[in-house]
Amino acid sequence: MSKQAEEVIAPIDVDHSWCGGTRREYAFKNGYGASVICSPYSYGGKRGLWELAELYEGDLTGSEPVGFLTEDDVQKKLKEIKGRKA
Repeated sequence: MSKQAEEVIAPIDVDHSWCGGTRREYAFKNGYGASVICSPYSYGGKRGLWELAELYEGDLTGSEPVGFLTEDDVQKKLKEIKGRKA
């Protein structure tokens, strides 16, 4: 397995009591980040899947959240966001 495939991006903050579920926040040096949630009210949360909303400098970017993500899907999306140019 390659090093890139093994890399897991860790959140900077985790809240296990967010709306009856979990919220994880990520921030990267390029100013981008993500809010990743799994709750009964998130897209896919009732199935144990994640919803991801993109952030820039801590604020929502205005792009549509992406739901029904597996943990692998979340990690792929985070790597894409982390690799963006500021």
